[in-house]
Amino acid sequence: VDGPAGILDLEGGIVSFGEEFLNYHVKAGKVGEERLVKASSIEKYKAHIKRLAALVEGTFGLESGTLSLAAPSFISLLSSRPPKTPNDEYWHTHTDTDQYGTFAFTTLTYLSTQGEDFEGGELVINGDPVVPRAGTVVAFTSGNEHPHNVEKVTSGTRYTMTTAFTCKNGTPLDAVFAKLRTRDDSGEEL
Repeated sequence: VDGPAGILDLEGGIVSFGEEFLNYHVKAGKVGEERLVKASSIEKYKAHIKRLAALVEGTFGLESGTLSLAAPSFISLLSSRPPKTPNDEYWHTHTDTDQYGTFAFTTLTYLSTQGEDFEGGELVINGDPVVPRAGTVVAFTSGNEHPHNVEKVTSGTRYTMTTAFTCKNGTPLDAVFAKLRTRDDSGEEL
Protein backbone atom coordinates (compact mmCIF):
# COMPACT_ATOMS: atom_id res chain seq x y z
CA VAL A 1 0.00 0.00 0.00
CA ASP A 2 1.52 3.31 -1.08
CA GLY A 3 -0.87 5.64 0.76
CA PRO A 4 -2.33 5.62 4.26
CA ALA A 5 -5.33 3.43 3.41
CA GLY A 6 -5.71 -0.03 1.90
CA ILE A 7 -8.56 -2.50 1.57
CA LEU A 8 -9.13 -6.19 0.91
CA ASP A 9 -12.67 -6.93 -0.30
CA LEU A 10 -13.33 -10.32 1.26
CA GLU A 11 -15.94 -11.72 -1.13
CA GLY A 12 -14.91 -10.02 -4.37
CA GLY A 13 -11.19 -10.56 -3.97
CA ILE A 14 -10.37 -6.91 -4.65
CA VAL A 15 -7.28 -5.43 -3.03
CA SER A 16 -6.00 -1.87 -3.24
CA PHE A 17 -2.55 -1.75 -4.79
CA GLY A 18 -1.02 1.70 -5.24
CA GLU A 19 -3.51 3.71 -7.29
CA GLU A 20 -5.23 0.58 -8.64
CA PHE A 21 -7.60 -2.08 -7.43
CA LEU A 22 -6.64 -5.64 -8.36
CA ASN A 23 -8.57 -8.88 -8.22
CA TYR A 24 -6.24 -11.05 -6.18
CA HIS A 25 -7.97 -14.23 -7.39
CA VAL A 26 -7.02 -13.37 -11.00
CA LYS A 27 -3.58 -12.01 -10.09
CA ALA A 28 -2.72 -15.06 -8.02
CA GLY A 29 -4.01 -17.39 -10.71
CA LYS A 30 -1.80 -15.76 -13.34
CA VAL A 31 1.36 -16.31 -11.36
CA GLY A 32 0.41 -19.83 -10.28
CA GLU A 33 0.15 -19.07 -6.58
CA GLU A 34 -2.32 -20.72 -4.22
CA ARG A 35 -5.50 -18.66 -4.33
CA LEU A 36 -7.85 -20.63 -2.17
CA VAL A 37 -8.53 -20.07 1.51
CA LYS A 38 -8.49 -22.84 4.07
CA ALA A 39 -11.90 -24.28 4.88
CA SER A 40 -11.27 -23.70 8.59
CA SER A 41 -10.70 -19.98 7.91
CA ILE A 42 -13.90 -19.73 5.86
CA GLU A 43 -15.84 -21.46 8.64
CA LYS A 44 -14.54 -18.92 11.17
CA TYR A 45 -15.46 -16.07 8.81
CA LYS A 46 -18.96 -17.49 8.25
CA ALA A 47 -19.52 -17.90 11.98
CA HIS A 48 -18.42 -14.32 12.62
CA ILE A 49 -20.72 -12.94 9.88
CA LYS A 50 -23.66 -14.92 11.29
CA ARG A 51 -22.92 -13.59 14.81
CA LEU A 52 -22.77 -10.05 13.42
CA ALA A 53 -26.11 -10.50 11.61
CA ALA A 54 -27.71 -11.81 14.82
CA LEU A 55 -26.23 -8.88 16.77
CA VAL A 56 -27.65 -6.35 14.30
CA GLU A 57 -31.05 -8.08 14.16
CA GLY A 58 -31.26 -8.17 17.96
CA THR A 59 -29.96 -4.64 18.49
CA PHE A 60 -32.31 -3.07 15.97
CA GLY A 61 -35.36 -5.28 16.63
CA LEU A 62 -35.35 -7.08 13.29
CA GLU A 63 -36.82 -10.51 12.66
CA SER A 64 -34.19 -13.26 12.53
CA GLY A 65 -33.07 -13.96 8.97
CA THR A 66 -34.08 -10.50 7.73
CA LEU A 67 -30.59 -9.36 6.76
CA SER A 68 -28.53 -9.96 3.65
CA LEU A 69 -24.85 -9.21 3.27
CA ALA A 70 -24.16 -5.90 1.54
CA ALA A 71 -21.12 -5.37 -0.65
CA PRO A 72 -18.36 -4.67 -0.15
CA SER A 73 -17.28 -6.32 3.10
CA PHE A 74 -13.62 -5.62 3.62
CA ILE A 75 -10.61 -5.44 5.87
CA SER A 76 -9.05 -2.00 5.93
CA LEU A 77 -5.67 -0.87 7.07
CA LEU A 78 -5.03 2.74 7.96
CA SER A 79 -1.61 4.22 8.61
CA SER A 80 0.08 7.60 8.92
CA ARG A 81 1.51 7.56 5.37
CA PRO A 82 0.65 10.62 3.28
CA PRO A 83 -2.28 10.24 0.83
CA LYS A 84 -1.52 9.35 -2.78
CA THR A 85 -5.10 9.50 -4.11
CA PRO A 86 -8.39 11.08 -2.94
CA ASN A 87 -9.53 7.58 -1.82
CA ASP A 88 -6.65 7.59 0.68
CA GLU A 89 -8.23 10.49 2.59
CA TYR A 90 -10.26 8.31 4.92
CA TRP A 91 -10.70 11.02 7.58
CA HIS A 92 -13.55 12.92 5.89
CA THR A 93 -17.02 12.70 7.43
CA HIS A 94 -19.41 10.51 5.42
CA THR A 95 -22.39 8.18 5.69
CA ASP A 96 -22.04 4.60 4.50
CA THR A 97 -25.33 4.55 2.59
CA ASP A 98 -24.13 7.54 0.53
CA GLN A 99 -20.64 6.09 0.12
CA TYR A 100 -21.54 2.48 -0.75
CA GLY A 101 -25.23 2.58 -1.69
CA THR A 102 -26.11 -0.86 -0.36
CA PHE A 103 -25.39 -0.43 3.36
CA ALA A 104 -28.35 -0.31 5.78
CA PHE A 105 -26.41 -1.44 8.87
CA THR A 106 -22.65 -1.17 9.32
CA THR A 107 -20.53 -3.27 11.68
CA LEU A 108 -16.88 -2.68 12.46
CA THR A 109 -14.81 -5.41 14.07
CA TYR A 110 -11.56 -3.99 15.38
CA LEU A 111 -8.52 -6.17 14.69
CA SER A 112 -5.99 -3.90 16.41
CA THR A 113 -5.92 -1.69 19.51
CA GLN A 114 -5.31 2.03 19.82
CA GLY A 115 -2.35 2.71 22.09
CA GLU A 116 -0.80 -0.72 21.42
CA ASP A 117 -0.80 -1.12 17.63
CA PHE A 118 -1.38 2.46 16.50
CA GLU A 119 -2.04 6.01 17.68
CA GLY A 120 -4.96 8.19 16.55
CA GLY A 121 -7.56 6.40 14.43
CA GLU A 122 -10.61 6.90 16.63
CA LEU A 123 -13.98 6.40 14.98
CA VAL A 124 -16.13 9.51 15.52
CA ILE A 125 -19.91 9.00 15.14
CA ASN A 126 -22.07 12.12 15.50
CA GLY A 127 -19.14 13.80 17.26
CA ASP A 128 -18.71 10.97 19.81
CA PRO A 129 -15.34 9.15 19.73
CA VAL A 130 -15.09 5.35 19.85
CA VAL A 131 -11.71 4.05 20.96
CA PRO A 132 -10.67 1.03 18.84
CA ARG A 133 -9.81 -2.14 20.79
CA ALA A 134 -9.12 -5.50 19.14
CA GLY A 135 -12.18 -7.75 19.32
CA THR A 136 -14.65 -4.91 19.86
CA VAL A 137 -17.63 -4.71 17.51
CA VAL A 138 -19.43 -1.44 16.74
CA ALA A 139 -22.82 -1.59 14.97
CA PHE A 140 -24.86 1.34 13.67
CA THR A 141 -27.40 2.23 11.00
CA SER A 142 -25.66 3.41 7.86
CA GLY A 143 -27.77 6.42 6.85
CA ASN A 144 -27.67 10.16 7.44
CA GLU A 145 -28.48 9.66 11.13
CA HIS A 146 -24.90 8.45 11.68
CA PRO A 147 -22.36 10.65 9.91
CA HIS A 148 -18.89 9.49 10.92
CA ASN A 149 -15.21 9.63 10.20
CA VAL A 150 -11.98 8.11 11.38
CA GLU A 151 -9.40 10.44 12.89
CA LYS A 152 -6.01 10.32 11.19
CA VAL A 153 -3.72 7.53 12.33
CA THR A 154 -0.53 9.19 13.59
CA SER A 155 1.63 6.08 13.98
CA GLY A 156 1.35 2.33 13.50
CA THR A 157 -1.37 0.54 11.54
CA ARG A 158 -5.09 0.27 12.36
CA TYR A 159 -6.86 -2.86 11.06
CA THR A 160 -10.65 -3.11 10.93
CA MET A 161 -13.12 -5.54 9.35
CA THR A 162 -16.12 -3.70 7.92
CA THR A 163 -19.21 -5.82 7.35
CA ALA A 164 -22.50 -4.32 6.26
CA PHE A 165 -25.99 -5.66 5.88
CA THR A 166 -29.06 -4.69 3.89
CA CYS A 167 -32.72 -5.65 4.22
CA LYS A 168 -33.55 -5.43 0.53
CA ASN A 169 -32.27 -7.28 -2.53
CA GLY A 170 -28.93 -8.14 -1.00
CA THR A 171 -27.15 -11.43 -1.32
CA PRO A 172 -28.45 -13.94 1.25
CA LEU A 173 -25.69 -15.01 3.62
CA ASP A 174 -25.72 -18.67 2.57
CA ALA A 175 -25.38 -17.68 -1.12
CA VAL A 176 -22.30 -15.59 -0.30
CA PHE A 177 -20.75 -18.44 1.64
CA ALA A 178 -21.42 -20.91 -1.19
CA LYS A 179 -19.42 -18.74 -3.63
CA LEU A 180 -16.26 -18.71 -1.51
CA ARG A 181 -13.81 -21.26 -2.88
CA THR A 182 -12.02 -23.17 -0.18
CA ARG A 183 -9.48 -25.86 0.39
CA ASP A 184 -9.24 -28.10 3.40
CA ASP A 185 -6.35 -27.85 5.81
CA SER A 186 -4.41 -30.53 3.89
CA GLY A 187 -4.49 -28.34 0.76
CA GLU A 188 -7.18 -30.25 -1.15
CA GLU A 189 -9.78 -28.08 -2.91
CA LEU A 190 -13.30 -28.57 -1.63
